[in-house]
Amino acid sequence: MFLCLEVRIHKGLPGFKDGVHRVVTSGTFDGVHLGHGALLKWVTDRAHSKSGESVILTFDPHPRLVLFGEDCGLALIDTLDERLERLAKAGVDHAVVVPFDLEFSRMHPVDYVRSVLVEGVGVGTIVVGHDHRFGAGREGDVALLEECSEAFGFSVEKIPAEIIDQVTVSSTKVRKALQGGDVELGQRLLGRPFVMRGTVVRGAGLGRELGFPTANLKLNTLLKLIPAVGAYAVTARLLDTVNSPGPNDDQALGGMCNIGHRPTVSEEGTLQIEAHLFLDQPIDLYDRPIELSFHTRLRPEQKFEGRPALVAQLENDRHRALKALRSLGLSLVRTLTIALVALIGTSQPKALAQTTDPIPATWSWDTARVYTDYEQALARPERVIRLDLTRDKLRELDPRIGRFSQLRELVLDRNKLGALPQELRFVHTLERISVSSNRLESFPQVLLELKGLREIDLSDNEIEDIPLNIDRISRLERLILWGNIIANFPATLSSIDSFTHLDLLHNEMTRVEQEFLKTLLPGVHIELSPPCLCNFENE
Repeated sequence: MFLCLEVRIHKGLPGFKDGVHRVVTSGTFDGVHLGHGALLKWVTDRAHSKSGESVILTFDPHPRLVLFGEDCGLALIDTLDERLERLAKAGVDHAVVVPFDLEFSRMHPVDYVRSVLVEGVGVGTIVVGHDHRFGAGREGDVALLEECSEAFGFSVEKIPAEIIDQVTVSSTKVRKALQGGDVELGQRLLGRPFVMRGTVVRGAGLGRELGFPTANLKLNTLLKLIPAVGAYAVTARLLDTVNSPGPNDDQALGGMCNIGHRPTVSEEGTLQIEAHLFLDQPIDLYDRPIELSFHTRLRPEQKFEGRPALVAQLENDRHRALKALRSLGLSLVRTLTIALVALIGTSQPKALAQTTDPIPATWSWDTARVYTDYEQALARPERVIRLDLTRDKLRELDPRIGRFSQLRELVLDRNKLGALPQELRFVHTLERISVSSNRLESFPQVLLELKGLREIDLSDNEIEDIPLNIDRISRLERLILWGNIIANFPATLSSIDSFTHLDLLHNEMTRVEQEFLKTLLPGVHIELSPPCLCNFENE
Protein backbone atom coordinates (compact mmCIF):
# COMPACT_ATOMS: atom_id res chain seq x y z
CA MET A 1 0.00 0.00 0.00
CA PHE A 2 1.15 3.61 -0.62
CA LEU A 3 -0.43 7.03 -0.20
CA CYS A 4 -1.59 9.46 -2.88
CA LEU A 5 -3.01 12.67 -1.42
CA GLU A 6 -5.48 11.38 1.19
CA VAL A 7 -6.59 8.23 -0.61
CA ARG A 8 -5.04 4.92 0.38
CA ILE A 9 -3.99 3.04 -2.72
CA HIS A 10 -3.57 -0.72 -2.65
CA LYS A 11 -1.82 -2.76 -5.35
CA GLY A 12 -3.71 -6.03 -4.90
CA LEU A 13 -6.52 -6.95 -2.50
CA PRO A 14 -5.87 -5.53 0.99
CA GLY A 15 -7.92 -8.11 2.92
CA PHE A 16 -9.50 -5.63 5.38
CA LYS A 17 -10.49 -7.22 8.69
CA ASP A 18 -11.08 -4.17 10.91
CA GLY A 19 -14.90 -4.19 10.96
CA VAL A 20 -15.28 -0.84 9.13
CA HIS A 21 -18.37 -0.61 6.91
CA ARG A 22 -17.08 -0.15 3.37
CA VAL A 23 -19.15 1.06 0.42
CA VAL A 24 -17.66 -0.48 -2.73
CA THR A 25 -18.07 0.06 -6.46
CA SER A 26 -15.96 -1.20 -9.36
CA GLY A 27 -14.92 -0.28 -12.89
CA THR A 28 -11.89 0.57 -14.99
CA PHE A 29 -12.75 4.29 -14.69
CA ASP A 30 -10.62 5.30 -17.68
CA GLY A 31 -10.46 9.09 -17.71
CA VAL A 32 -12.44 9.50 -14.46
CA HIS A 33 -14.84 11.74 -16.40
CA LEU A 34 -17.87 13.70 -15.16
CA GLY A 35 -20.08 10.61 -15.24
CA HIS A 36 -17.59 8.78 -13.06
CA GLY A 37 -17.39 11.85 -10.86
CA ALA A 38 -21.12 11.81 -10.16
CA LEU A 39 -20.96 8.11 -9.28
CA LEU A 40 -17.91 8.59 -7.05
CA LYS A 41 -19.60 11.44 -5.21
CA TRP A 42 -22.67 9.31 -4.62
CA VAL A 43 -20.52 6.44 -3.31
CA THR A 44 -18.47 8.66 -1.00
CA ASP A 45 -21.62 10.35 0.31
CA ARG A 46 -23.16 6.93 1.06
CA ALA A 47 -20.01 5.88 2.87
CA HIS A 48 -20.03 9.01 5.01
CA SER A 49 -23.73 8.56 5.82
CA LYS A 50 -22.88 5.10 7.17
CA SER A 51 -19.80 6.38 9.06
CA GLY A 52 -17.75 4.08 6.87
CA GLU A 53 -15.24 4.27 4.03
CA SER A 54 -15.52 4.32 0.24
CA VAL A 55 -13.63 1.73 -1.81
CA ILE A 56 -13.09 1.85 -5.57
CA LEU A 57 -12.09 -1.39 -7.29
CA THR A 58 -10.28 -0.74 -10.56
CA PHE A 59 -8.34 -3.03 -12.87
CA ASP A 60 -4.91 -3.03 -14.47
CA PRO A 61 -4.20 -3.79 -17.26
CA HIS A 62 -7.44 -2.68 -18.86
CA PRO A 63 -9.61 -5.83 -19.32
CA ARG A 64 -9.93 -5.27 -23.08
CA LEU A 65 -6.15 -5.44 -23.49
CA VAL A 66 -6.05 -8.80 -21.69
CA LEU A 67 -9.06 -10.34 -23.39
CA PHE A 68 -8.47 -9.06 -26.93
CA GLY A 69 -4.77 -8.14 -27.03
CA GLU A 70 -3.01 -4.87 -27.77
CA ASP A 71 -4.37 -4.97 -31.32
CA CYS A 72 -7.89 -4.32 -29.96
CA GLY A 73 -7.47 -0.64 -30.77
CA LEU A 74 -7.93 0.60 -27.20
CA ALA A 75 -6.28 3.94 -26.42
CA LEU A 76 -6.21 4.93 -22.76
CA ILE A 77 -7.40 8.37 -21.72
CA ASP A 78 -5.35 8.07 -18.52
CA THR A 79 -2.39 5.96 -17.47
CA LEU A 80 -2.82 4.05 -14.22
CA ASP A 81 -0.95 6.71 -12.25
CA GLU A 82 -3.10 9.46 -13.75
CA ARG A 83 -6.26 7.46 -13.00
CA LEU A 84 -5.23 7.05 -9.36
CA GLU A 85 -4.55 10.78 -9.09
CA ARG A 86 -8.09 11.49 -10.37
CA LEU A 87 -9.59 9.04 -7.88
CA ALA A 88 -7.64 10.70 -5.08
CA LYS A 89 -8.98 14.10 -6.07
CA ALA A 90 -12.52 12.65 -6.10
CA GLY A 91 -12.21 12.09 -2.36
CA VAL A 92 -12.43 8.30 -2.17
CA ASP A 93 -10.92 6.60 0.89
CA HIS A 94 -9.43 3.53 -0.81
CA ALA A 95 -8.48 2.76 -4.43
CA VAL A 96 -7.77 -0.94 -4.93
CA VAL A 97 -5.90 -1.89 -8.12
CA VAL A 98 -6.78 -5.49 -8.99
CA PRO A 99 -4.29 -7.22 -11.36
CA PHE A 100 -6.40 -8.35 -14.31
CA ASP A 101 -5.25 -11.45 -16.21
CA LEU A 102 -6.86 -14.39 -18.00
CA GLU A 103 -7.10 -16.41 -14.81
CA PHE A 104 -8.93 -13.60 -13.06
CA SER A 105 -11.29 -13.21 -16.04
CA ARG A 106 -12.30 -16.89 -15.69
CA MET A 107 -13.26 -16.58 -12.01
CA HIS A 108 -16.74 -17.92 -11.21
CA PRO A 109 -19.09 -15.09 -10.17
CA VAL A 110 -19.63 -16.54 -6.68
CA ASP A 111 -15.88 -16.96 -6.22
CA TYR A 112 -15.50 -13.32 -7.25
CA VAL A 113 -17.96 -12.26 -4.57
CA ARG A 114 -16.27 -14.38 -1.92
CA SER A 115 -12.60 -13.78 -2.81
CA VAL A 116 -12.67 -10.18 -4.04
CA LEU A 117 -15.63 -8.41 -2.47
CA VAL A 118 -15.93 -10.16 0.89
CA GLU A 119 -12.44 -11.43 1.73
CA GLY A 120 -10.54 -8.96 -0.45
CA VAL A 121 -12.08 -5.61 0.50
CA GLY A 122 -14.52 -6.41 3.31
CA VAL A 123 -17.59 -5.12 1.48
CA GLY A 124 -20.42 -3.74 3.59
CA THR A 125 -22.39 -2.27 0.70
CA ILE A 126 -21.85 -2.86 -3.00
CA VAL A 127 -23.05 -0.11 -5.37
CA VAL A 128 -23.90 -1.22 -8.92
CA GLY A 129 -25.84 -0.19 -11.99
CA HIS A 130 -28.94 -2.11 -13.05
CA ASP A 131 -27.01 -3.85 -15.85
CA HIS A 132 -23.89 -4.69 -13.82
CA ARG A 133 -22.19 -7.95 -14.91
CA PHE A 134 -19.16 -9.72 -13.46
CA GLY A 135 -17.28 -13.02 -13.34
CA ALA A 136 -16.47 -15.57 -16.06
CA GLY A 137 -18.52 -15.02 -19.19
CA ARG A 138 -20.18 -12.04 -17.44
CA GLU A 139 -22.54 -14.57 -15.85
CA GLY A 140 -22.87 -12.67 -12.58
CA ASP A 141 -25.60 -10.04 -12.32
CA VAL A 142 -27.42 -7.93 -9.74
CA ALA A 143 -29.79 -10.79 -8.88
CA LEU A 144 -26.85 -13.05 -8.01
CA LEU A 145 -25.29 -10.28 -5.91
CA GLU A 146 -28.53 -9.96 -3.95
CA GLU A 147 -28.59 -13.72 -3.36
CA CYS A 148 -24.97 -13.68 -2.19
CA SER A 149 -25.58 -10.68 0.05
CA GLU A 150 -27.76 -12.74 2.37
CA ALA A 151 -25.14 -15.47 2.67
CA PHE A 152 -22.13 -13.19 3.08
CA GLY A 153 -23.71 -10.38 5.07
CA PHE A 154 -23.53 -7.30 2.86
CA SER A 155 -26.11 -5.09 1.19
CA VAL A 156 -26.63 -4.24 -2.49
CA GLU A 157 -27.58 -0.74 -3.59
CA LYS A 158 -28.42 0.21 -7.15
CA ILE A 159 -27.36 3.56 -8.53
CA PRO A 160 -30.49 5.74 -8.32
CA ALA A 161 -32.55 5.77 -11.51
CA GLU A 162 -32.65 9.56 -11.57
CA ILE A 163 -28.84 9.66 -11.80
CA ILE A 164 -28.59 6.92 -14.43
CA ASP A 165 -31.19 8.62 -16.62
CA GLN A 166 -29.28 11.89 -16.57
CA VAL A 167 -25.77 10.65 -17.26
CA THR A 168 -24.59 11.43 -20.78
CA VAL A 169 -20.84 10.91 -20.36
CA SER A 170 -18.84 7.76 -21.12
CA SER A 171 -15.17 6.95 -21.69
CA THR A 172 -16.06 5.96 -25.26
CA LYS A 173 -17.52 9.41 -25.94
CA VAL A 174 -14.41 11.06 -24.50
CA ARG A 175 -12.12 8.94 -26.70
CA LYS A 176 -14.21 9.70 -29.79
CA ALA A 177 -14.04 13.44 -29.12
CA LEU A 178 -10.27 13.49 -28.55
CA GLN A 179 -9.44 11.21 -31.47
CA GLY A 180 -11.55 13.51 -33.65
CA GLY A 181 -9.55 16.52 -32.46
CA ASP A 182 -12.39 18.05 -30.45
CA VAL A 183 -10.36 18.60 -27.27
CA GLU A 184 -12.81 21.25 -26.09
CA LEU A 185 -15.64 18.69 -26.05
CA GLY A 186 -13.25 16.26 -24.40
CA GLN A 187 -12.57 18.83 -21.71
CA ARG A 188 -16.28 19.38 -21.10
CA LEU A 189 -16.85 15.62 -20.75
CA LEU A 190 -13.82 15.10 -18.51
CA GLY A 191 -14.36 18.20 -16.43
CA ARG A 192 -10.72 19.17 -17.05
CA PRO A 193 -8.28 19.35 -20.00
CA PHE A 194 -6.93 16.11 -21.48
CA VAL A 195 -3.26 15.61 -20.54
CA MET A 196 -0.22 13.75 -21.86
CA ARG A 197 3.03 13.12 -19.97
CA GLY A 198 6.58 12.21 -20.92
CA THR A 199 10.28 12.80 -20.22
CA VAL A 200 12.60 15.16 -22.14
CA VAL A 201 15.46 13.50 -24.06
CA ARG A 202 18.20 14.89 -26.33
CA GLY A 203 17.67 15.51 -30.04
CA ALA A 204 19.50 16.47 -33.30
CA GLY A 205 18.86 20.20 -33.93
CA LEU A 206 16.33 20.44 -36.79
CA GLY A 207 13.97 22.66 -34.81
CA ARG A 208 16.75 25.16 -34.22
CA GLU A 209 17.34 25.42 -37.97
CA LEU A 210 13.70 26.47 -38.36
CA GLY A 211 14.06 29.16 -35.72
CA PHE A 212 12.11 27.13 -33.17
CA PRO A 213 14.58 25.48 -30.73
CA THR A 214 13.15 22.16 -29.68
CA ALA A 215 13.44 19.58 -26.94
CA ASN A 216 12.28 15.99 -27.34
CA LEU A 217 9.97 14.24 -24.96
CA LYS A 218 9.55 10.47 -24.80
CA LEU A 219 5.96 9.56 -23.91
CA ASN A 220 5.43 7.38 -20.87
CA THR A 221 3.38 4.72 -22.67
CA LEU A 222 2.48 3.74 -26.20
CA LEU A 223 -1.06 2.89 -25.07
CA LYS A 224 -1.87 6.53 -24.29
CA LEU A 225 -4.57 8.13 -26.43
CA ILE A 226 -3.23 10.76 -28.83
CA PRO A 227 -5.60 13.46 -30.16
CA ALA A 228 -6.14 13.85 -33.90
CA VAL A 229 -3.26 15.31 -35.90
CA GLY A 230 -3.19 19.09 -35.99
CA ALA A 231 -2.11 22.15 -34.02
CA TYR A 232 -3.41 22.88 -30.52
CA ALA A 233 -3.21 25.56 -27.83
CA VAL A 234 -1.79 23.90 -24.71
CA THR A 235 -0.45 24.54 -21.25
CA ALA A 236 2.44 22.60 -19.72
CA ARG A 237 3.52 21.73 -16.21
CA LEU A 238 7.02 20.67 -15.18
CA LEU A 239 6.55 17.76 -12.81
CA ASP A 240 10.04 17.18 -11.43
CA THR A 241 11.11 19.52 -8.62
CA VAL A 242 13.96 17.35 -7.30
CA ASN A 243 16.65 16.89 -9.97
CA SER A 244 16.59 20.36 -11.52
CA PRO A 245 14.40 22.66 -9.47
CA GLY A 246 13.34 25.83 -11.19
CA PRO A 247 10.94 28.70 -10.62
CA ASN A 248 8.26 27.37 -12.97
CA ASP A 249 8.18 23.78 -11.69
CA ASP A 250 4.70 24.06 -10.23
CA GLN A 251 3.19 26.56 -12.66
CA ALA A 252 1.26 26.15 -15.86
CA LEU A 253 3.05 27.47 -18.94
CA GLY A 254 1.25 28.45 -22.12
CA GLY A 255 2.22 27.02 -25.48
CA MET A 256 1.22 25.58 -28.83
CA CYS A 257 1.48 21.95 -29.85
CA ASN A 258 1.58 20.19 -33.20
CA ILE A 259 0.63 16.52 -33.53
CA GLY A 260 1.45 14.95 -36.87
CA HIS A 261 3.96 13.40 -39.23
CA ARG A 262 5.78 16.63 -40.28
CA PRO A 263 5.13 16.05 -44.01
CA THR A 264 6.93 19.28 -44.99
CA VAL A 265 10.33 18.26 -43.54
CA SER A 266 10.17 14.47 -43.21
CA GLU A 267 9.12 11.50 -45.33
CA GLU A 268 9.42 8.91 -42.53
CA GLY A 269 5.81 9.36 -41.41
CA THR A 270 6.59 8.91 -37.69
CA LEU A 271 3.87 10.42 -35.52
CA GLN A 272 5.36 13.22 -33.44
CA ILE A 273 4.06 15.71 -30.91
CA GLU A 274 5.88 19.06 -30.75
CA ALA A 275 5.00 21.69 -28.18
CA HIS A 276 6.29 25.26 -28.21
CA LEU A 277 6.15 26.69 -24.66
CA PHE A 278 6.10 30.29 -23.47
CA LEU A 279 8.56 30.79 -20.60
CA ASP A 280 9.70 33.83 -18.63
CA GLN A 281 13.24 32.43 -18.24
CA PRO A 282 15.28 29.43 -19.49
CA ILE A 283 14.89 26.06 -17.75
CA ASP A 284 17.05 22.96 -18.09
CA LEU A 285 14.58 20.34 -19.35
CA TYR A 286 16.82 17.32 -19.97
CA ASP A 287 15.53 14.16 -18.27
CA ARG A 288 12.62 16.03 -16.74
CA PRO A 289 8.97 14.90 -16.80
CA ILE A 290 6.48 17.30 -18.38
CA GLU A 291 2.70 17.26 -18.61
CA LEU A 292 0.81 18.86 -21.52
CA SER A 293 -2.83 19.93 -21.19
CA PHE A 294 -4.81 20.40 -24.42
CA HIS A 295 -7.26 23.34 -24.53
CA THR A 296 -8.33 24.02 -28.13
CA ARG A 297 -7.50 22.91 -31.67
CA LEU A 298 -6.02 25.59 -33.92
CA ARG A 299 -5.98 23.78 -37.28
CA PRO A 300 -5.60 20.32 -38.92
CA GLU A 301 -2.23 18.99 -40.14
CA GLN A 302 -0.95 20.58 -43.37
CA LYS A 303 1.88 20.05 -45.87
CA PHE A 304 3.54 23.29 -46.95
CA GLU A 305 5.44 24.31 -50.09
CA GLY A 306 8.69 24.52 -48.14
CA ARG A 307 10.28 25.60 -44.89
CA PRO A 308 9.56 29.35 -45.27
CA ALA A 309 5.84 28.63 -45.58
CA LEU A 310 6.04 26.28 -42.60
CA VAL A 311 7.78 28.89 -40.44
CA ALA A 312 5.19 31.50 -41.45
CA GLN A 313 2.40 29.15 -40.40
CA LEU A 314 4.15 28.41 -37.10
CA GLU A 315 4.27 32.13 -36.39
CA ASN A 316 0.55 32.34 -37.14
CA ASP A 317 -0.12 29.34 -34.88
CA ARG A 318 1.86 31.00 -32.12
CA HIS A 319 -0.18 34.19 -32.42
CA ARG A 320 -3.49 32.28 -32.30
CA ALA A 321 -2.34 30.15 -29.36
CA LEU A 322 -1.28 33.24 -27.42
CA LYS A 323 -4.66 34.81 -28.07
CA ALA A 324 -6.52 31.66 -26.99
CA LEU A 325 -4.47 31.18 -23.84
CA ARG A 326 -4.73 34.78 -22.74
CA SER A 327 -8.42 34.08 -22.21
CA LEU A 328 -7.26 31.61 -19.52
CA GLY A 329 -5.50 34.43 -17.67
CA LEU A 330 -1.92 33.42 -18.45
CA SER A 331 0.97 35.88 -18.59
CA LEU A 332 3.03 34.74 -21.56
CA VAL A 333 6.50 36.28 -21.84
CA ARG A 334 9.34 34.15 -23.26
CA THR A 335 9.44 31.09 -25.50
CA LEU A 336 11.06 27.68 -25.67
CA THR A 337 10.03 24.68 -27.77
CA ILE A 338 9.54 21.11 -26.65
CA ALA A 339 8.96 18.23 -29.05
CA LEU A 340 7.21 15.14 -27.78
CA VAL A 341 7.68 11.96 -29.75
CA ALA A 342 5.07 9.24 -29.88
CA LEU A 343 6.31 6.23 -31.83
CA ILE A 344 3.58 3.79 -32.66
CA GLY A 345 4.82 0.19 -32.64
CA THR A 346 8.36 0.84 -31.32
CA SER A 347 9.80 1.33 -27.86
CA GLN A 348 12.61 3.74 -28.80
CA PRO A 349 11.66 7.21 -30.14
CA LYS A 350 13.77 8.72 -32.89
CA ALA A 351 15.43 11.94 -31.95
CA LEU A 352 14.19 15.38 -32.88
CA ALA A 353 16.02 18.56 -31.97
CA GLN A 354 16.73 20.26 -28.69
CA THR A 355 18.48 23.34 -27.47
CA THR A 356 18.19 25.44 -24.35
CA ASP A 357 19.78 28.68 -25.54
CA PRO A 358 19.85 31.29 -22.77
CA ILE A 359 16.92 33.70 -22.86
CA PRO A 360 17.27 36.84 -20.76
CA ALA A 361 14.68 36.95 -17.98
CA THR A 362 12.63 40.10 -17.37
CA TRP A 363 13.04 39.76 -13.59
CA SER A 364 14.85 37.47 -11.18
CA TRP A 365 13.33 34.62 -9.24
CA ASP A 366 16.28 34.95 -6.83
CA THR A 367 14.52 37.90 -5.24
CA ALA A 368 10.90 36.77 -5.64
CA ARG A 369 10.10 33.15 -4.89
CA VAL A 370 7.45 30.47 -4.56
CA TYR A 371 6.70 29.25 -1.02
CA THR A 372 4.68 26.33 0.32
CA ASP A 373 5.55 26.78 4.02
CA TYR A 374 3.69 29.66 5.69
CA GLU A 375 6.17 30.33 8.50
CA GLN A 376 9.13 30.32 6.11
CA ALA A 377 7.28 32.72 3.85
CA LEU A 378 6.55 35.06 6.78
CA ALA A 379 10.28 35.27 7.52
CA ARG A 380 10.77 37.16 4.21
CA PRO A 381 7.26 38.31 3.16
CA GLU A 382 8.64 40.90 0.72
CA ARG A 383 10.20 38.10 -1.39
CA VAL A 384 7.10 35.97 -1.89
CA ILE A 385 5.19 36.15 -5.18
CA ARG A 386 3.35 32.81 -4.95
CA LEU A 387 2.14 31.16 -1.75
CA ASP A 388 0.70 27.64 -2.05
CA LEU A 389 -0.94 26.31 1.12
CA THR A 390 -2.85 23.47 -0.54
CA ARG A 391 -3.88 20.74 1.91
CA ASP A 392 -2.48 22.61 4.87
CA LYS A 393 -5.45 21.61 7.07
CA LEU A 394 -6.34 25.27 7.53
CA ARG A 395 -9.60 26.13 9.30
CA GLU A 396 -8.81 29.83 9.16
CA LEU A 397 -6.20 31.92 7.39
CA ASP A 398 -3.66 33.69 9.58
CA PRO A 399 -4.25 37.49 9.60
CA ARG A 400 -0.51 37.94 8.93
CA ILE A 401 -1.39 37.27 5.29
CA GLY A 402 -1.59 41.05 4.97
CA ARG A 403 2.20 41.31 5.27
CA PHE A 404 2.91 39.95 1.78
CA SER A 405 3.58 43.13 -0.18
CA GLN A 406 4.55 41.43 -3.47
CA LEU A 407 2.23 38.42 -3.47
CA ARG A 408 0.67 37.75 -6.89
CA GLU A 409 -0.84 34.30 -6.45
CA LEU A 410 -2.39 32.66 -3.37
CA VAL A 411 -3.48 29.00 -3.45
CA LEU A 412 -5.59 27.68 -0.55
CA ASP A 413 -7.16 24.61 -2.17
CA ARG A 414 -8.45 21.58 -0.23
CA ASN A 415 -8.48 23.10 3.25
CA LYS A 416 -11.42 23.70 5.62
CA LEU A 417 -11.78 27.46 5.30
CA GLY A 418 -15.23 28.94 5.89
CA ALA A 419 -14.09 32.54 5.34
CA LEU A 420 -11.11 34.71 4.39
CA PRO A 421 -9.61 37.31 6.76
CA GLN A 422 -10.15 41.03 6.19
CA GLU A 423 -6.36 41.52 6.34
CA LEU A 424 -6.19 40.03 2.84
CA ARG A 425 -7.35 43.40 1.52
CA PHE A 426 -3.87 44.79 2.19
CA VAL A 427 -2.36 42.52 -0.50
CA HIS A 428 -2.98 44.90 -3.40
CA THR A 429 -0.58 43.03 -5.71
CA LEU A 430 -2.69 39.84 -5.73
CA GLU A 431 -3.68 38.78 -9.26
CA ARG A 432 -4.90 35.20 -8.72
CA ILE A 433 -6.51 33.45 -5.77
CA SER A 434 -7.72 29.85 -5.57
CA VAL A 435 -9.83 28.63 -2.63
CA SER A 436 -11.32 25.49 -4.19
CA SER A 437 -12.61 22.53 -2.15
CA ASN A 438 -13.12 24.41 1.10
CA ARG A 439 -16.23 25.28 3.13
CA LEU A 440 -17.18 28.69 1.80
CA GLU A 441 -20.94 29.36 1.93
CA SER A 442 -20.76 32.83 0.43
CA PHE A 443 -18.55 34.84 -1.88
CA PRO A 444 -15.71 36.31 0.27
CA GLN A 445 -16.48 40.05 0.49
CA VAL A 446 -12.82 40.89 1.06
CA LEU A 447 -12.09 39.93 -2.56
CA LEU A 448 -14.09 42.98 -3.66
CA GLU A 449 -11.29 45.10 -2.16
CA LEU A 450 -8.69 43.51 -4.44
CA LYS A 451 -9.26 45.40 -7.66
CA GLY A 452 -6.17 43.89 -9.33
CA LEU A 453 -7.50 40.32 -9.24
CA ARG A 454 -7.57 38.72 -12.69
CA GLU A 455 -8.59 35.17 -11.72
CA ILE A 456 -10.72 33.85 -8.85
CA ASP A 457 -11.21 30.10 -8.32
CA LEU A 458 -13.87 29.25 -5.70
CA SER A 459 -14.81 25.86 -7.15
CA ASP A 460 -16.20 23.00 -5.05
CA ASN A 461 -17.65 25.06 -2.20
CA GLU A 462 -21.26 25.83 -1.22
CA ILE A 463 -21.61 29.35 -2.57
CA GLU A 464 -25.16 30.40 -3.48
CA ASP A 465 -24.85 33.98 -4.74
CA ILE A 466 -22.44 36.39 -6.37
CA PRO A 467 -22.44 39.95 -4.92
CA LEU A 468 -24.09 42.70 -6.91
CA ASN A 469 -20.98 44.87 -6.71
CA ILE A 470 -18.61 42.27 -8.17
CA ASP A 471 -17.79 44.87 -10.84
CA ARG A 472 -15.55 46.49 -8.22
CA ILE A 473 -12.99 43.86 -9.28
CA SER A 474 -12.46 45.87 -12.42
CA ARG A 475 -9.62 43.77 -13.93
CA LEU A 476 -11.29 40.39 -13.44
CA GLU A 477 -10.82 38.08 -16.44
CA ARG A 478 -11.63 34.59 -15.20
CA LEU A 479 -14.12 33.35 -12.57
CA ILE A 480 -14.17 29.62 -11.73
CA LEU A 481 -17.21 28.47 -9.74
CA TRP A 482 -17.86 24.85 -10.71
CA GLY A 483 -19.32 22.59 -8.05
CA ASN A 484 -21.26 25.24 -6.10
CA ILE A 485 -25.02 25.86 -5.80
CA ILE A 486 -25.23 29.10 -7.75
CA ALA A 487 -28.44 29.79 -9.66
CA ASN A 488 -28.29 33.52 -10.52
CA PHE A 489 -25.73 36.11 -11.51
CA PRO A 490 -25.82 39.91 -11.15
CA ALA A 491 -26.06 41.99 -14.33
CA THR A 492 -23.09 44.04 -13.10
CA LEU A 493 -20.77 41.24 -14.22
CA SER A 494 -21.35 42.36 -17.81
CA SER A 495 -19.77 45.76 -17.07
CA ILE A 496 -16.29 44.28 -16.48
CA ASP A 497 -14.62 44.88 -19.86
CA SER A 498 -11.75 42.46 -19.21
CA PHE A 499 -13.99 39.51 -18.26
CA THR A 500 -13.56 36.56 -20.70
CA HIS A 501 -14.17 33.23 -18.93
CA LEU A 502 -16.82 31.85 -16.55
CA ASP A 503 -16.81 28.21 -15.33
CA LEU A 504 -20.15 27.09 -13.91
CA LEU A 505 -20.00 23.31 -14.37
CA HIS A 506 -22.02 21.42 -11.77
CA ASN A 507 -24.16 24.27 -10.47
CA GLU A 508 -27.90 24.37 -9.90
CA MET A 509 -29.04 26.38 -12.90
CA THR A 510 -32.14 25.75 -14.97
CA ARG A 511 -32.07 25.90 -18.73
CA VAL A 512 -33.83 29.28 -18.63
CA GLU A 513 -31.22 30.66 -16.21
CA GLN A 514 -28.41 29.36 -18.41
CA GLU A 515 -29.88 30.99 -21.52
CA PHE A 516 -30.30 34.27 -19.66
CA LEU A 517 -26.66 34.15 -18.56
CA LYS A 518 -25.49 33.59 -22.15
CA THR A 519 -27.52 36.61 -23.21
CA LEU A 520 -26.10 38.68 -20.35
CA LEU A 521 -22.49 37.81 -21.22
CA PRO A 522 -22.40 37.40 -25.05
CA GLY A 523 -18.63 37.76 -25.41
CA VAL A 524 -17.69 35.52 -22.50
CA HIS A 525 -16.70 31.84 -22.76
CA ILE A 526 -19.11 30.11 -20.34
CA GLU A 527 -18.72 26.47 -19.28
CA LEU A 528 -22.07 24.98 -18.25
CA SER A 529 -23.21 21.45 -17.46
CA PRO A 530 -26.32 20.25 -19.29
CA PRO A 531 -29.13 20.32 -16.73
CA CYS A 532 -28.22 17.45 -14.38
CA LEU A 533 -25.33 16.01 -16.39
CA CYS A 534 -24.78 12.68 -15.19
CA ASN A 535 -25.85 5.98 -17.98
CA PHE A 536 -22.85 5.23 -16.12
CA GLU A 537 -20.35 3.51 -18.28
CA ASN A 538 -17.53 2.73 -15.87
CA GLU A 539 -15.15 1.69 -18.58
